[in-house]
Amino acid sequence: MSGKEVYNLFDKYKVFNYLKEGYDMLHTQGEAWIVNDIKEFLKIRDYDIENIK
Repeated sequence: MSGKEVYNLFDKYKVFNYLKEGYDMLHTQGEAWIVNDIKEFLKIRDYDIENIK
């Protein structure tokens, strides 16, 4: 995905809000953990995460 596509996806599904609200916990995790958490966040909101590489 391009940066613009990721931005639009995060904006549409309120991922930025999730990251901001969960910062205290999330910033202590590794990159792979956070990426998987975002994928799960999107999956719960019915986004087809199979499109994410």
